[in-house]
Amino acid sequence: VPGGGGSGSDNNDELSRESKAVAGLIFQMTTNVSSFKRAVDTLGTAKDTRDLRGKLNKQREAIGLMAKDASVAVKRLAQAVTQASSQGGGGGGGGGGGGG
Repeated sequence: VPGGGGSGSDNNDELSRESKAVAGLIFQMTTNVSSFKRAVDTLGTAKDTRDLRGKLNKQREAIGLMAKDASVAVKRLAQAVTQASSQGGGGGGGGGGGGG
């Protein structure tokens, strides 16, 4: 039966969508931060220009916006995980990254 039951499949679709969104944003941020670092490394050299500093400022702002977007996306992913697990969509999970 196509789409039978609905909610379990919908939760999995949402989890998949949200996790792909988070992964995409993290990839973009990683790429942009690497580019930003390379540009920062040229500050104080012969390649240091007003144009470079302007580009760095725009890049810094863009990275900040991506970080906000990623934060929202991670929260949505966490909600999707919570909803999926509360509807019997599997167990496990648990634990949390320590981090420091």
